[in-house]
Amino acid sequence: LTTPERDEAALKTFLGKRTYDDLIAALENITAEDLFRDKYLGKYSKSYREYASSTLEQLSKPTLVDLFCGSGGLSLGLIQSGFRVVFANDIEKAALQTYSFNHPEIEGRNITMGGIESIASNIDEYVSEAVDVIAGGPPCQGFSEANRQRLID
Repeated sequence: LTTPERDEAALKTFLGKRTYDDLIAALENITAEDLFRDKYLGKYSKSYREYASSTLEQLSKPTLVDLFCGSGGLSLGLIQSGFRVVFANDIEKAALQTYSFNHPEIEGRNITMGGIESIASNIDEYVSEAVDVIAGGPPCQGFSEANRQRLID
């Protein structure tokens, strides 16, 4: 799970020695084939994520740019409908970390944090192929920080 010694020590302290030893023993029994068979375990594997983003089946799908992507709900629906995300953007770091975990088939360099103004003016730096659909899921009114005056009405 971790390589730096300090992270390993922290994990051992957090779990306790026996639970830590049991976890390590269980992980040692997981093979690369297990990672590729299990989409949840695979999300932790760099090689699985690279494979998932480069298969011919994946590359032949119509393309999608997802703006204001959040944790990826809109992308998920469009992926299930046959699209392939070539770029996703949001301003929230935690949302993008969740997005990246939920969508291992999307390369990390195609998931970007930043304001839509800077993305729109430099879109060619982010998207290098033809795009079939541009989708956007801006926050609904109940969560939006943009219009605080709505509460007056």
